[in-house]
Amino acid sequence: MSLKRIFIDATGIVTTPTGLGKYSYYLLKAMLPKKNFHFTLIHQVDLPKSHLLFRLRNENVDFVPVQIPVIGPKRDMGLFKLRREINQYDFFHCLSSYMPAFGINIPSVVTIHDLKYLLFPKFFDNRLKTLYNIYMKILVIGSTDF
Repeated sequence: MSLKRIFIDATGIVTTPTGLGKYSYYLLKAMLPKKNFHFTLIHQVDLPKSHLLFRLRNENVDFVPVQIPVIGPKRDMGLFKLRREINQYDFFHCLSSYMPAFGINIPSVVTIHDLKYLLFPKFFDNRLKTLYNIYMKILVIGSTDF
């Protein structure tokens, strides 16, 4: 039986401790020891080798440094350039709540670790909140495998 190949976008993990970084680290710590999977994990090129993430290194994990912004249009462009490689995998897991806007054609999941949009509804005004909710629904519906 061949190993399921999972491509993980961990570019949201940065040098300074953040909620996303901690959440992602503990999620990866639970996932990466699974022996029936092979993981390819992209991370920021400037992430120091002393970072806790690299303590998770084992034989079924490849760490690939990339220079892709954490958020913004350049992030989408950077991931779009990797789409051919990503689409060769069985599954794509985006650890930040910024799923690539287009180009990923395999079953995917996005981890939404931050519930501030639900807990603090006044964070956005109504127009931005409506657009954000529509965008998230499109991403979620578009990434499901029926």
